[in-house]
Amino acid sequence: MTLYVASYLMISRFWKAKEWVLDVFLVSGMIVCFVGITDYFRMDVLNLHKYIAHEEWDIFTSTIGNINMYTGYVALILGASAAWFAIAKSRIRVIWCYLCMVISFFAIILGRSDNAYLALAALFGFLPFLLFRSKTGMKRYLLMLATFGTVVLCIIQMNQAYKDTVIGLDSLFQTLAEFNGFLYVVAGLWAIYAAVYILIKKSRNKNDEVGPVVMYGWAGLLILSVLVLGFLLFDANVAGNAARYGSLGNYLVFDDSWGTGRGYIWRKSMELYKEFTPMHKLFGHGPDTFGILTVTKIGEEMPQRFENAHNEYLQYFMTIGLTGLIAYVVFLGSAIYCMCKNVKTKPYIIGCCFAVICYMTQAVVNISVVIVTPMMWLLLSVGMASGKKRCDE
Repeated sequence: MTLYVASYLMISRFWKAKEWVLDVFLVSGMIVCFVGITDYFRMDVLNLHKYIAHEEWDIFTSTIGNINMYTGYVALILGASAAWFAIAKSRIRVIWCYLCMVISFFAIILGRSDNAYLALAALFGFLPFLLFRSKTGMKRYLLMLATFGTVVLCIIQMNQAYKDTVIGLDSLFQTLAEFNGFLYVVAGLWAIYAAVYILIKKSRNKNDEVGPVVMYGWAGLLILSVLVLGFLLFDANVAGNAARYGSLGNYLVFDDSWGTGRGYIWRKSMELYKEFTPMHKLFGHGPDTFGILTVTKIGEEMPQRFENAHNEYLQYFMTIGLTGLIAYVVFLGSAIYCMCKNVKTKPYIIGCCFAVICYMTQAVVNISVVIVTPMMWLLLSVGMASGKKRCDE
């Protein structure tokens, strides 16, 4: 963490930002995604599986490692490419970012980790607050939605055609695959995009700006979605009606088995926190000492060895305390706000911004590792370096 912060200070304060740096990140990211996609087809193009036990082949992929780490990395690529595509003006830039976005859509789905849902939700949920200010932004957003649906549809067809070769989907994406009407949903998305595109093109009003009504409407829709989710959680956990939700009950019912044991370690973490001294509650048990804490306190009862909370924020809450967690979240939030202020002057900053947003969202169920987290800090540093003059004003 000390090295992360030191790197951030040096880059954000002294480096002269260049757009091509983000292109280098996307090019290298495409290699990571390509290897991950081929691993889903069990091709093992880099011949790395010979170093892994056969029964664990399917949970290690690409050049990253565990599928949770892999999709965490792809979330950075997805956030950067999709957001940059959404506001890019150059035709070459639009095509390049669109291709990167499509490939990262394939990669993050075929990664088969549940943290992908959170990254996708953050992308599609928060991007409209920037895009729905213009007609072009609305068109790009609808194109993104239709493209994502098409990617899912292609994956469903590939799974059927190569069912004896591929690893196979599970969880929510498998639910989509079993939904017979999904083809019509995708067709509907393309129809809506085509209709909006034609209406905007034939409109006599050539002003690209859109009033705040659309953005307020989207904010209302998000609030309504949160309320509905809250009701579903209450109904499934408190009211005891989990059975009515079928396979979705695996996500709605929060118990010890939730999230492959995350429910258990999250519950035990809070119990351990209650036993902390006031000083430890404020400043934590110590950086990277979560494993020591669990082994010494609950080692005998743990169903498996937990050396990490599998929630980056809970991990910091336990190890650097309430003070450290608040400082970390406020720092990231202020950095995102600062980057958003500079999007109009340097559009590529939006790629850095949404890469960080996607990372922050998936971190709720993922861990901070030195394979992925330094890249998030690097993109954050680049974004802040690009807009440092206006942020300092």
